Amino acid sequence: MQALAAVWHSSRAPFLLLTPLCVALAAATAARAGLQPDYALLALAGIGALSAHAGVNLLNEYLDFTGGIDGMTRRTPFSGGSGHLPAHPAAAGTVRRAGWSGVALTAAIGLWFVLHQGPLLLLPGLIGLSLIVGYTRWINRHPWLCLIAPGTGIGFCMMLGAHLALGAPPTALSWLCAGLLCAAGNNLLLLNQIPDIDADRAGGRRHFAIVYGVRAAFGAYVGFLLAQIALWRYGLLAGILPDHAVWAGLAFVPATAAAMGFRRFGADVGRHPWVLAANVAACLLLPVLLGAALSV
Repeated sequence: MQALAAVWHSSRAPFLLLTPLCVALAAATAARAGLQPDYALLALAGIGALSAHAGVNLLNEYLDFTGGIDGMTRRTPFSGGSGHLPAHPAAAGTVRRAGWSGVALTAAIGLWFVLHQGPLLLLPGLIGLSLIVGYTRWINRHPWLCLIAPGTGIGFCMMLGAHLALGAPPTALSWLCAGLLCAAGNNLLLLNQIPDIDADRAGGRRHFAIVYGVRAAFGAYVGFLLAQIALWRYGLLAGILPDHAVWAGLAFVPATAAAMGFRRFGADVGRHPWVLAANVAACLLLPVLLGAALSV
């Protein structure tokens, strides 16, 4: 039971909700491409995506704990890690093994899909595995790469990868939805990094806000938000999205509130959890509303 609790907490289980929402959106884009739903394939794609997301969270928790960052963070409900390993240091080995097990399961499922659906899946699969294995060790020491890594994993590797894994060809709709989730995913982590900026700097990280400052990070946040709105508007005007996808614009309401809070509070945004909550809500709402619009 203790091992299960360690894996549950360190995988940041409540935050894994984004994964099935992305896979469900992929199923919707695949159906729009004329593909009949194959629930066995959908379940396998979902398991692969969940093991990838849990794996990167587990390895990040383990490395942050062993690297000393966990001891310096000021935790919020949305940032700073789960806090489980500092309270239960004996569970570190369990979390490390669970993280690598997630990587292995993801690789095995990905290989199965490549063999059965074709080599087109190699690109998102290899990029995704590189992000899982390299994020904490290397990627977060390169500010621009770290800035786009989360969205690349969520939008292109997870959502577009699941679309291809279901046997659907790449379409303008699948690329558009992947781009929207990419921008939203980048903002999800970008804002959540701000409360931990001092601890991350002391731990040797060099993500965007550390290297260029909180004001530049706010500019990047607004840029990604405007990119989402522009893609959404383009999709509607070009007929790539159905007319009732106009309701997906509701996701930009909490995103705008988060941007306003970010601008107002800056480096102290972690003291105002509603800003971080709005940011999370925006990222979760987007695939829900897009998937609902495509499924009508």
